[in-house]
Amino acid sequence: MAEESARIRIRRNRRWFGRFRRLWVRIDGKKIQSLKHGELATLTVTPGEHTVQVQMDWCTSPPFSVECPKGETIDLDCGPVGLWSGVRGILLWPRSVFYVGFGRESQS
Repeated sequence: MAEESARIRIRRNRRWFGRFRRLWVRIDGKKIQSLKHGELATLTVTPGEHTVQVQMDWCTSPPFSVECPKGETIDLDCGPVGLWSGVRGILLWPRSVFYVGFGRESQS
């Protein structure tokens, strides 16, 4: 059974913005799980292409498409883009407050 599924492992970064609030992970438009500050979650999905977003209240990340091969685990990072970008985004561009991607946190 495990061989017929794929996994998305997603880690929330430890940036200051929103640190006391939960960030919801959405896969293919459905709320799946919340993440605390710095938390890592492994989510089982069907193999194939999926769209991943994170959301806190009305603010979201842009949709991020990822191909999940059968039996494999895809590692993603997510979180706020930064304090001042987050504050500005809440008011002007609510879909730019958070990000989802491959290894972005390790590059910051």
